[in-house]
Amino acid sequence: MPDDTPVADLAKVLAHRARLRSVALAQSIESEHLRTPKTAGAITREVDRPCVCYALNRPALAPLGKRTANLMPDSRACCIPVQKETA
Repeated sequence: MPDDTPVADLAKVLAHRARLRSVALAQSIESEHLRTPKTAGAITREVDRPCVCYALNRPALAPLGKRTANLMPDSRACCIPVQKETA
């Protein structure tokens, strides 16, 4: 059985509610919310003074994407929920 710990750790890092929202944060809080996913490998950082650019680390997040994709029903599944039309 594969070790799911790295995938679970990435999910936990990304799940913090402040990281899920696009809101202005105080610089100290912003630094903490960028440092944690960077340490976990979820984001990369490129410095070009005076700017710092952060981006998702797609290769590092790929295992998490594969695991969450498995949560969606397969289009060939026999019991895909049908969305009802609203009036």
